[in-house]
Amino acid sequence: MSRTRVLYVCNEDRHLGGSSLSLLNMLQALDGSIDPVLLFMSDGVVTSFFREKGYNCLVVPFYRSSFSPAGFIRVVRFLPHAVMRFFKQRICVYRVMRVVGKVDLVHSNSSTVDIGLMLARRMGVPHVWHIREYYDTGLHGRPFPSWTSWKRKLFRSDAVVAITPGLFEHWGLERHRNACCIPDAVCSASAALPVLVERKRQVLFIAGSISQLKRPQEALQIFAASGLTDCRLLFVGNVTIKMRQDLTDLASSLGLAGRVEFIPFVDDVMPLLRESAAALVCTENEGMGRVAVEAMFAGCPVVAGNSGGSRDVLSGNSGGSSDVLSGNSGNSGGSRDVLAAGALGSLYDSVPHAAALLRAAVESLPLEQLRLAQSRALSLYSTEHYAAKILTVYRSARR
Repeated sequence: MSRTRVLYVCNEDRHLGGSSLSLLNMLQALDGSIDPVLLFMSDGVVTSFFREKGYNCLVVPFYRSSFSPAGFIRVVRFLPHAVMRFFKQRICVYRVMRVVGKVDLVHSNSSTVDIGLMLARRMGVPHVWHIREYYDTGLHGRPFPSWTSWKRKLFRSDAVVAITPGLFEHWGLERHRNACCIPDAVCSASAALPVLVERKRQVLFIAGSISQLKRPQEALQIFAASGLTDCRLLFVGNVTIKMRQDLTDLASSLGLAGRVEFIPFVDDVMPLLRESAAALVCTENEGMGRVAVEAMFAGCPVVAGNSGGSRDVLSGNSGGSSDVLSGNSGNSGGSRDVLAAGALGSLYDSVPHAAALLRAAVESLPLEQLRLAQSRALSLYSTEHYAAKILTVYRSARR
């Protein structure tokens, strides 16, 4: 039986983040069904990561969809950028077509890369776009040349996959002829081990890259306000020297000297989550939030900002029993089986609120909630049934 040859357009190159890890989970789930080729804009940590796992990686420079300058600077740079982009994107398409040859489908792995549609049209194959981010309110992005152009490309794609109902609604995908909501596969069902009762007195803040977008300063403020004086706060992930120094200085000013630690990025955070008292997710309008889902698998209490994907995940509002919500049904969210707000974790609206929730989670381990969260994670985010859902999308795009 011939396998579907898919060209995946990847957005990350220098930092291994959630979209790349989600891509890995998808490729592992689809193993044996597809022949993947991964396109990156530059060599770096991410290409090394995928090559070590045996994937065919192609590096050809191209532009992301973002163009961030504002005001007068945007006006001055707009035309030169447009000219450079015109040639660079077309050179990329030419080189990819020459090197890769025939593919059956192009799959863009993030809302922040839009060259996938151009590649698909030149190759004469369908384009699938995976929407993983609140590109506007979460990433504060500005696509080139405009939002109108970006949305036009979104609706010209042959299929669109949103990873949460919130993203599905945010981008108006109920109006798309072939859009659906499929939560990311994050872990195998085997990752859901019995929930531990005895925990280390430590709180985790996990990110592939610890940046301002992840709001690590807010995590320090929450931890300081919680009054958990016998606990440690562990930052897990890649961090620049300047960011680490800024966080260390802030920790000292908040009276946390000696109780904040930094741990380099690790591929498998499950052992850390299983033994820790709680995890903090502070990002505003997180696309879905892998850390929250990984914590649910591990049986670790989650305290997260009440917005975006964190709200969807921790309220149980992640796709309902079918896991797939179709825009063709005339339904912007489908049957969602919505649980009470925060039924699978704690959602906060302010630093004092978060501090109180964190203290409660650490001091009174919510075992019933953790077991319910683990059960929901198994039904919604395990890799075992993910391949069939993505292959259904591929078939619908190729009709």
